Amino acid sequence: MRILSLTFGRTARTPALKAPGIAIAVTREPEREPGLIVYGTCRARRTDVPAGREALPRGVLLVAVNPVTQGSAVLNLVEDRLVFDDDVEEEGSDYVASFRCVLEPSTSMVAPMFFHASFRQYVSDVLWVPLP
Repeated sequence: MRILSLTFGRTARTPALKAPGIAIAVTREPEREPGLIVYGTCRARRTDVPAGREALPRGVLLVAVNPVTQGSAVLNLVEDRLVFDDDVEEEGSDYVASFRCVLEPSTSMVAPMFFHASFRQYVSDVLWVPLP
């Protein structure tokens, strides 16, 4: 699995969080983009991110598990990409990073898979993602 594109900011499909944690939604938009589209939000208290707001999305990991082969793929959301100060919003005493990520599934992920995201001690719901 690899990241084809990553953008920050809220969209109509971005999950909302009212407390610290992480939430994702996974969809396909074959008319616009190949692969899987992951919409997500991670939220943390400012005091829990001493390295600054740009560090917030750097802690997000995307995990896919093939239930048939038990093969897995783990990706760091940001990897070596730049994160700018205005990519992360402030809401009250929290930092919030919303993102849209386009993933290209690897050849080991050709069957349906379980998919989730993690951030620090938080884990999103595990989603069942059918692949063609």
